[in-house]
Amino acid sequence: MLHAAFPSARELRTDGEGTKSDIDRYTRALLENADGWGEPERAEAAGLVARQVQPSFLDAQRAAEQLRAGGPSLLRDQEWLAQLADGTAGLLAADLRAAAGDLPPAEALALLRAAAFAQGRGMAWGEVWPAAAGAVLGHPLTGADGKIDRLLHGSLSGYLSHDVEDERIVYRPSHARLTDILRRSPPWTDDTADGNPAADAERTPDGPAAGDERAAHAAISTALARTSERTQGDPPPPYIRRHLAEHARLGGVLDDAHVPVCVLAWETSGSIRGLLGSTTGGGPRDWLEAYAVIEPYVTRADATSRLAGLHLAHTALNHPGEPHALLPDGSVPSGSVLKVLWSRWTPPTNVLATTAYRVNALAPVVDAEGEVLLAAGDERGGIEFIDPATGGRVGERLRAHGGAVRSLTSVRHPDGVVLASGSGDGTVRIREMLTGCLVSQIGVPGTVWADDVTGYLDGDGLPVVVSGKGDGTLTRWSESGGVGAPTHVGAAARICVTTVRREDGSLLLVSAGESLTAWSPSGGQALHTWPLPGRPGQEVRVLVPTRRPGEVAAGHADGTVVVWDLATGGRTVRGGPGHPVTALIALDIGGRQVLAAGNGRVIDLWETAGTRRAGRLPGHSGMITALTALPLPGADVLASTAEDGTVRLWDRAALLRALDGGAVESRPPAVAALSAGGADTPLLAVATTESIALWDLETGASEGAIDVGRPQESPALVWARRSSGRTLLWAAPDHTVRLWDAATRRSPAVRLKGHTQRVACLASCTTTQGREVVLSGGRDHRVALWDLDGPALSRMWTGHELPVLAVAAASGLNNDWFASGSSDGTVRLWSVDDSAPAAVIPCDQGTVESLAVSAVPQAGLPPYLVSGGSDGSVRLWDLLTAGPLGPPLPGHTASVDAVAAWSAEGVGPFVAAASRDGTLRIWDAATGRALLRLAMTVPVRTLAARPSEAEPGRVTLTAAGHAGAVVLELDTREL
Repeated sequence: MLHAAFPSARELRTDGEGTKSDIDRYTRALLENADGWGEPERAEAAGLVARQVQPSFLDAQRAAEQLRAGGPSLLRDQEWLAQLADGTAGLLAADLRAAAGDLPPAEALALLRAAAFAQGRGMAWGEVWPAAAGAVLGHPLTGADGKIDRLLHGSLSGYLSHDVEDERIVYRPSHARLTDILRRSPPWTDDTADGNPAADAERTPDGPAAGDERAAHAAISTALARTSERTQGDPPPPYIRRHLAEHARLGGVLDDAHVPVCVLAWETSGSIRGLLGSTTGGGPRDWLEAYAVIEPYVTRADATSRLAGLHLAHTALNHPGEPHALLPDGSVPSGSVLKVLWSRWTPPTNVLATTAYRVNALAPVVDAEGEVLLAAGDERGGIEFIDPATGGRVGERLRAHGGAVRSLTSVRHPDGVVLASGSGDGTVRIREMLTGCLVSQIGVPGTVWADDVTGYLDGDGLPVVVSGKGDGTLTRWSESGGVGAPTHVGAAARICVTTVRREDGSLLLVSAGESLTAWSPSGGQALHTWPLPGRPGQEVRVLVPTRRPGEVAAGHADGTVVVWDLATGGRTVRGGPGHPVTALIALDIGGRQVLAAGNGRVIDLWETAGTRRAGRLPGHSGMITALTALPLPGADVLASTAEDGTVRLWDRAALLRALDGGAVESRPPAVAALSAGGADTPLLAVATTESIALWDLETGASEGAIDVGRPQESPALVWARRSSGRTLLWAAPDHTVRLWDAATRRSPAVRLKGHTQRVACLASCTTTQGREVVLSGGRDHRVALWDLDGPALSRMWTGHELPVLAVAAASGLNNDWFASGSSDGTVRLWSVDDSAPAAVIPCDQGTVESLAVSAVPQAGLPPYLVSGGSDGSVRLWDLLTAGPLGPPLPGHTASVDAVAAWSAEGVGPFVAAASRDGTLRIWDAATGRALLRLAMTVPVRTLAARPSEAEPGRVTLTAAGHAGAVVLELDTREL
């Protein structure tokens, strides 16, 4: 790899033919001017050392230091000569004995061994090194700081080198061979200074057996876990935060006892997901598994936010439906600002990474060491490399193009790997992975976009890349011939290209545009051509080889997948009208040949030999944008990405479950609303497309369900209070609003009629005159105000140019505030006394997805409106002037689908917002300061806040979305 990066570099070796003479001269130089050493003695010593220790310059250096200290007499000392012959271990034993006056040999050896077991760049001093040394020694190291100081400034210091990690000096053995000896076969030491009997050759006193690296790592992880638990809320040392989990994995004890919650809140390795997947054994791992779920979302989060997200994930995974009062001991981590009052929230467990920008292309890339990385090309022209074991980024994001990356392919050749990326900027750029250098380019910026790329090796083993462009051409690049002339293949909405192996092992280049064409690998000769459907909406979107020779699969815009036999021209159609096939890949799942196709928000699985869909993978909350297969031992792993900003891995077990269990339908997100408390037990209503389920939050018991008539989307919900008591209102499929009386547990016959299309949103409030009203917004662009005492329609407002997606209602200071937000990008404020809007606010946030109103001035803020936009922004607006209150609140990277605002006497005001980026954020509304970043791991569709009247500062948050519903209590005074 270095040769590829630095082709002009000259290689120098220390184990060649001249090594012996080099060590001879090195030893002479080290003995020069030493007391008692004449030229004859120096020559004798240098020759002896060179013969015994070559090719180790480390051993030569240690031997020379001992000779300088002991004089020429050591050349006749049989014990020392035996130690010299024993190499590094023997010389280390001699140095340990020589230093015994300053440091007991067993303790010095324990400190050196602890450094040898260090992960990362080395072992930090502070609390970490003494704890690790005590674990290796078998009992606490007393007076550790003084002993470490003597080690670092004494004759043994030459065995250590130092570095910097996490802004701290760390120490490790000065040579890899020394590290190996200290780990596996440390030298025997005679240590009776403390009254203990001498240790034998196999054990240091009471510690793990020499050579038992697993036991040593287990002992170290135990010691470091205890050290972290003594921090009492303070951050554990940086070394523990970064490396404790790896020690536990190497020790076979990766469990909650050895990586405690107090470390997870500060964990910085970013590799818990990968470590859990690579090891078994140890004790319970419930907290670790919960942390693995939130890990992609908390990379830069503060410890309070991490602990809150961990708390939520642990409760959701282990105690679904259990109210807080019935949770077992140990289920609430110390220091959490949350109470999980109730949850039926199922977070995904297969998210590998989250992305800041939409990823359009995925491809496996094999690095120089043979490890598989996942390359991800995004809409901003960047390419990131993701470790599929840990989800961590490898290297910096590559700014590859001036337009969106639309396709990726890699080709491994004898001298490295080339990565080709096609972009909307009109270019295909070919890079050598080992050096990162741009090798060549097809096209120039500003020309027609590049649709697709494929790659292969030519007959001489040199890489070839072929691109399909939007002007209906194929262009070939080869390392030997450069960029060739374009070949016209016919105009089409998209030009797809791939390669297929035939039965005889020969290669075919295949393109799809106006027709499906098989070409010779040179791309110059069309061998076979078959017509493709030419009607709009049936064009080929993606083309891939199957795992059977001579077959290619085409995914079409009408939702069909067609498998072609290139020998006969025969074809087999799978699927039917539906979402366009946005991604397609062939997999080998334990010998089963499978096609995976992106179909809306789900991935359909097809056995290559059959025509019926064999399985379905739901989970993504946005449109699938790319799929690829990661070739791992035993079976392929499917990697997927979508507009929801996540990259997910589907392992063999998940794929087989889907194949053997049949299709699992994807469900729309849930909607939830919590009734007011007071003298009544709070009731939680959770709506899906099947029913509205009712739950008692105090007992966790089901209170029945309401039939909603199977709508296409989960209906909007809101609680209100009529003269008869608590009433739940919900949007019915017939465009009306239905009522359900909590006292009678029945729905009255009355319906709120007025909208001509589906009601998308509801809000309720008590007006300044004491009347209960409900505000509704519809897909018909209209906003309605309903008086529930009738019930009757009070106002029907028009003016929005596109569907109304959000409404908010509140009253305070003798004002009633009614607001609506629309796909037209505006918020309109309404007065009950006027048919025209009181104000129109152009929000400049894209689509206005969510609204909330805070009607009472506090902390210098007037009554204000909160709006969440499809561009990821959260903005505050002065309700009195309809002007903005400061800049947007920062943090979210995707559409904000739900917002809430609240305050209490002397506490607040606060704003909360939930986004499709999988997080819920809370800010101080007056200052804009970020207070909490809660990992929800999936988009939240509805969010409501209810501050406590009895205890100002506490607030109940109700959230629902793709993972279900959850009710949280938060103490804002602790933020």
